[in-house]
Amino acid sequence: MIEVFANANILLEKVNLLFFFFKKYLKEGGAIPQALILHNIYLPRVFNKHINTLKLIFDIKLVCIIMDESSDDYVWNIVNTLFTYHSYTKLVSINFLK
Repeated sequence: MIEVFANANILLEKVNLLFFFFKKYLKEGGAIPQALILHNIYLPRVFNKHINTLKLIFDIKLVCIIMDESSDDYVWNIVNTLFTYHSYTKLVSINFLK
């Protein structure tokens, strides 16, 4: 469940709000721990597993991270962060500068 929430970018605190839903509609749904326990005990395991997977993928391989400052149509300054691996380039984030 932690991996699903993390991959979907859902805050673990939502588990507390969904507790009664889980309890009503899931078998053994009342046994799901609260967000604090999930965060302190289970999330570090998922994080370490993810880090190890990334290390296996990118071990001794060339990776390029590109930071580019430009402006958009409204003349706002923005910083684009791009990630390049082999011939694959992906826009990772866009940050607007004030």
